[in-house]
Amino acid sequence: MRGLNGILYCVIFVLFGACLYGKNREKKYGWQSFLQEHEYLLIILFIANTASFICSYYPLENQIYVQREGYDGQEKQKNFLLKDGDTEEVMSLQVTPQILTKKQQQQKLQEAVAYIEGHIQGENESLSHVVDSLNVALDREQFPFDIEIRPDDYSLLDEEGNVRNEESWLVEQGYDKEDFEKGIQTGVTVILWYGEEKTEQYYELIIYPREKSEMEKKFLNVAEQIKKTERDTIYEEGFVIPVSMEDIQIIDEEKKGISPVFVLLFGILVCGLLLLREQEEKKQQEQNRLESLLRCYPWFVNEMVLMLGAGMQVKNIFSLLVKDYQEEEKRKADDRAPLIDELIAAGQSLNMGMSEQQVYYRLGRRLKLSCYIKLMTLLEQNVKRGTKGLADYFEQEETQALEERKNLAKRYGEEAGTKLLGPMMVVLLVVMLMIMIPAFMSFM
Repeated sequence: MRGLNGILYCVIFVLFGACLYGKNREKKYGWQSFLQEHEYLLIILFIANTASFICSYYPLENQIYVQREGYDGQEKQKNFLLKDGDTEEVMSLQVTPQILTKKQQQQKLQEAVAYIEGHIQGENESLSHVVDSLNVALDREQFPFDIEIRPDDYSLLDEEGNVRNEESWLVEQGYDKEDFEKGIQTGVTVILWYGEEKTEQYYELIIYPREKSEMEKKFLNVAEQIKKTERDTIYEEGFVIPVSMEDIQIIDEEKKGISPVFVLLFGILVCGLLLLREQEEKKQQEQNRLESLLRCYPWFVNEMVLMLGAGMQVKNIFSLLVKDYQEEEKRKADDRAPLIDELIAAGQSLNMGMSEQQVYYRLGRRLKLSCYIKLMTLLEQNVKRGTKGLADYFEQEETQALEERKNLAKRYGEEAGTKLLGPMMVVLLVVMLMIMIPAFMSFM
């Protein structure tokens, strides 16, 4: 997977370099223009590839890892499918729990005792000045031993090594200020065993009271609430802990790994969806443009009939239509805007010296609709032979355009009715529920 990530890095950097190089050139290839317009796709792909590369350092899901039970666990059965071509066989494996030899047990017990002696004081200065909890925890992977803590006085120290040295609690137990000043002497026995091997260590302690800060009290209160929730639901399959208590955020430290292939594919999918969305928007814009051109076709033919009847030339008619449109108010929401834009472009081409035949030909191809193409082809043919008979043809075309306009209005009406069908069904369902629910409730 990392090899594929490296290849993608090379491709991305090459494309970035080509994109930057193309910005300084007047002549550009089509793919360079595409990259410059879609630089954000390269950035997304780079981020996804980086995340995929990072995730590749985690264990892959296709590796088989068999987890043993702990030293005091039970034997478990693991099934595997052995396959060679078309031949398959199911294999059952009895996985025994992890155990230590006698020699390892004795050695590990000595190491565990040394470890506890070096860490039992925890955050305290020493065992002669205990104000915080003792640290008697062992790494289960390194020291697979059961631990038992036997305090001399359970009112001062619990079985987990937590010190109860709040002044209010100590007062309830009969201690006074003199005891607070010189410290309260007590002791604790730490017992480690593994199978038949066992060792005991006794530690003398002097406990002093310590006042907790507001933040410590807050955290302690939240911890107690979580523990109480666990205790109260001990007979249930599970329990729920809120993500925050008393403005303190609670986060589960167990994180599930993400497949690097999934991250990379997700990044590629996002890039693809963005491109599809862009293409769809362009198609929708083009479709709206063509519908606007189709709706304003009867108006265009009608204007051509009137002005040709008045003896005006076609190129002058285009200029007059553009001028009248630009003088009108609220023209931005007009269906004629796409047609007027094309007429402006045609007028600019005429002013630059392009022949009328070529202008009409290009105008028809830009408008794309068959009705405009046929109309522009007629204008192109009549450039040489004059406008004789042109007005008659436009009158016939006007009649057909008005008929097409009626058909278009009918089609839009049918589409509007279809779109309203969904909301009408929702309203019908609501009305039925309003009638049926009280009826059912009356029988109950």
